Amino acid sequence: MIDRRAEVILLCEDKAHQSFFRRLLKKHFGFQRIREVALPAGEKGGSGEQHVRNNYPAEVKVVRKGHVTRFLVTVIDADKEPFEKHYNELNAELKKAGENIRCESDRIAIFIPMQNIETWIVCLSKKVKVYEDKDYKHEVHEGDLSKAVELFYSWAVDEKMRPSYCPDSLTRAFPEVEPLRR
Repeated sequence: MIDRRAEVILLCEDKAHQSFFRRLLKKHFGFQRIREVALPAGEKGGSGEQHVRNNYPAEVKVVRKGHVTRFLVTVIDADKEPFEKHYNELNAELKKAGENIRCESDRIAIFIPMQNIETWIVCLSKKVKVYEDKDYKHEVHEGDLSKAVELFYSWAVDEKMRPSYCPDSLTRAFPEVEPLRR
């Protein structure tokens, strides 16, 4: 059983990521100590993707070292790029920093929504098929986040609950909760 006093480091591109995963971590995994890596300056001109890539090696090092149990939750939008490109870029950043790439025993989860997190929120909260090449940013409404977090957790822990319309990037995200459950 995980010591719920453990610290979770939340490395995200934007506030939408932070809101979704902070709620998920607190409500369904019981984590209370969540350190959110500061977002890029004002989220205006700074690239959230670059921010995540730049900070990833240092945060991985923090999780792997020390006597305190820590977890790293990394969230980076795929935008319209291939999903694997972002995994490869994160691995390249680790290698460049002299760190080993993520392995199964690491307490690291990587979530890569296709397009953006709003794609997942719309699919989960409205229980509808979404198209991963469409931008759903303006279709998320108050109350959608809570519903989305509830269904995300349900679908992550029980494969039989997942509908056939679940988008590929969301299906790929579910195994990423495993390090958080150990």
